[in-house]
Amino acid sequence: MSELDQSWEKIRQAGDNLGVRSLFSFAHQAAKAGSHGKEIAEAYAMAVELQDRDPDSPTYGNYRWYRSNERPQDLNAVEFVTAEGILTWNHHRDDLSGEARNLLEDLLRMNVNGVRGHRVLVTYTNIFIKRTWNCIALGEAFEIPDLAQEGYEAFETWCRYTAENGFHEYLSPTYYSVDLTNLEKIARYAGRSEEREKAERALHHLWMDIGANWYDPADRLGGAHSRDYDYIRGNSERVALRMSNMLEGQASEEGHVMPETVRDAVREVRQTYPRMVCQSWGHESGQTASQYMTETFSLASSCASRHNMDKVLTVNFASGRDTPMMNLIMDGRGDPFGVNPVTEKDGHTKSRHLVPFIARVQRESEVLMLLSAGPETWAPLIAERPKEAANPLQTTGLSFDASGMPSRLLSHLAIPLKAKVSWGSETLVAPDTPQTHSLDLDEIILVEWDGAAVAIRTCHVDTPSGEPGQLALIVDDQGIEHGVMRLTWTHSESEPDGRGSLAVHVAAGTADAAGDLKATVSGATEVSVDGDRIEIAVDGRHGRMRVVADPPANERSVLEGGEQAQGEAVLWVNGRDYGKEIWS
Repeated sequence: MSELDQSWEKIRQAGDNLGVRSLFSFAHQAAKAGSHGKEIAEAYAMAVELQDRDPDSPTYGNYRWYRSNERPQDLNAVEFVTAEGILTWNHHRDDLSGEARNLLEDLLRMNVNGVRGHRVLVTYTNIFIKRTWNCIALGEAFEIPDLAQEGYEAFETWCRYTAENGFHEYLSPTYYSVDLTNLEKIARYAGRSEEREKAERALHHLWMDIGANWYDPADRLGGAHSRDYDYIRGNSERVALRMSNMLEGQASEEGHVMPETVRDAVREVRQTYPRMVCQSWGHESGQTASQYMTETFSLASSCASRHNMDKVLTVNFASGRDTPMMNLIMDGRGDPFGVNPVTEKDGHTKSRHLVPFIARVQRESEVLMLLSAGPETWAPLIAERPKEAANPLQTTGLSFDASGMPSRLLSHLAIPLKAKVSWGSETLVAPDTPQTHSLDLDEIILVEWDGAAVAIRTCHVDTPSGEPGQLALIVDDQGIEHGVMRLTWTHSESEPDGRGSLAVHVAAGTADAAGDLKATVSGATEVSVDGDRIEIAVDGRHGRMRVVADPPANERSVLEGGEQAQGEAVLWVNGRDYGKEIWS
């Protein structure tokens, strides 16, 4: 069977699991191929059944994402199907049967209502850009000038925001590909030349961001990042393929080719070692990220949480894409590796962790980080689901699909199973059986793998009960299955009735410098807790590192000892701010 035959068979057999995106995707691919005319019309007829056509409904013109949904819940549905359907209309409508063409036109005109009724904040990067393109494309295709103007004004807003603050869904292995696709559509097909030129600048900025943060020895985006569905490795197959094609000067699926000057700049920044990257990803306090890269390792951190699928502290090793990265999270579900997804009420299945308060400073290959979770962290998780249609809470990255009170409060640092882990006089090398080792909180822990070493020290850990926290190195069956073990700090083994916080001092380097790394994190440490105010200070390799914060108030009053550019940059690499240059 051809791929299109297989796709149609899946649609036919899907039952209640039928997704509306698959209908428009199948129709577009079949129209490009000039085949399956009867099935295209059937697909569009199915889409009509999934569309809300009640003019009195708050989701008028939108779609049930799955046939099993009672009503539209994920309002992004209309954006995804419009972005594909409008290309079918613009480029292939003459290849459709009369029935299919009439159905597609009817759907797209109805989509206008769904797009107009979908409220999206500028910080919801991938959907904001997609909606912007949809407004422009629908408005220009069907001669609705005010809709096209709405799209152009939205794009101006997004460009101004991004020029000052960077990409809010920063370094997302999943959503950067979506951003690229929709920026390319604007650059290629928007009616106004000025907006096409701004889309080219945005693409330049985005590719420099990807290139600066791409860790070649692991063939992935190496930095701390938002919205990642692959907790263990964070691989970016689609972005990797797109970058390879872009650098070769190949046209993208949208027919877009990046200028040679941009391709050369991306190559140059990727080949620079060591490099320090500092960038902004938003307008609020702490919305910055940093990454230090050598040919042996990369160490990266963020100063705030964006989403419940973030990676906020990462270490990558120079041993290819199959090696897990080290990754620190706070967990309320007992899912340390993100492999036990939950199905939300809208039908999507995702692994989700907590969204803690974070304050950190990073100086080259050294990080001091504070994470803290308390009642304000899970308030959105236990809030009553609103009766109106769902819409993302972009300020926190949490959906309205409340998941309930955390059943425990833990912090986990994932470690490659093949690594060597040492503490005190003990050493564990590539374990292959489940085991648990209780560690003293003041132990210096050393992780070594493939020529790199990482030293970790617990500076502070507290619990809701006020009892001392616990630390263990754990190898379990699930970790063995996925090639990882973990350090786990226990704040509460049951439903937490208060705050839990963790501060760690981390230093990375080459394996032959392991002794120096241990000495680095063994220096003097000062900890002060006064009510909700937490102060952590250490003697770092380059001087004093200090954070002072009030987690419930989301305040970071002192961030001392990090790279100066961490509070000033858009996209800064080794002293040069590419982000500001591109948009100047």
